[in-house]
Amino acid sequence: MTTTTALDSQDTRILVWNTQGAGSSAFLNTLKEHIRMQRPHILVLLETHISGATADKVYNKIGLSRQYRVDARGQSGGIWVLWADDLLHLTVRESQPNF
Repeated sequence: MTTTTALDSQDTRILVWNTQGAGSSAFLNTLKEHIRMQRPHILVLLETHISGATADKVYNKIGLSRQYRVDARGQSGGIWVLWADDLLHLTVRESQPNF
């Protein structure tokens, strides 16, 4: 993934979370609180264990404008990268189901 941004690299905030229960309302409430407190420019969620329409519903409630997602396979995996498009531009250069 390459990044082009107007942000100073010292000002860029990245929040990475190895999640559990990403489809639950408790998770979403906790995540929104972390976003409010940390104000990340990039949010990475690992092991989301959800995909498809369920993942779309959660993503739409998070409030960041862009995303790249590797969906979970069955009940394993799932990687989401979300960011505020007005602050930076990310380009995914390579993706595989295993990373």
